[in-house]
Amino acid sequence: MVLQDRLNYSLENNWVDEHDQVFFIFTNQELKDLLHWSNSKVQRVKKELADYNLLFQKTMHFNPKTGKNEPNRLYLAELDVSAIDVYQKHAKPPRATRKSQNQFFARICRIP
Repeated sequence: MVLQDRLNYSLENNWVDEHDQVFFIFTNQELKDLLHWSNSKVQRVKKELADYNLLFQKTMHFNPKTGKNEPNRLYLAELDVSAIDVYQKHAKPPRATRKSQNQFFARICRIP
C-alpha cells in the first residue's frame, strides 16, 4: 500500500519517463524510516516483489547536472486481478497484465 500511495503521488506530479511510464522514487532509507525495517529487509522485500514481476527498478546512476547519484526509479506492475483470484492460491507467481510492459521493464532495467 505504501508503494501504491507513492505511485499516486507520482501521478499527481506527472512523474513520467521518456517512455510515458509513470515512475516513483522511494529510497531505501525512506522505506527503512517509514516501515522501521533494516536495510537487509528492505532489499529482501524489494527483490521478492521484483521476482514476482510486481516491482521494477531502473538504476539512474550519476547525474552530472546535479553532481549526485540519482535514486532508482521504481515502477509498479499493473495487475489484472478479480475477487476470485484473491481467494485462490496459485502455484505460479502473479504476472503483469501487459507482455509489452514486461519487455519494457526488462529493457530499461538492463545496466548499460
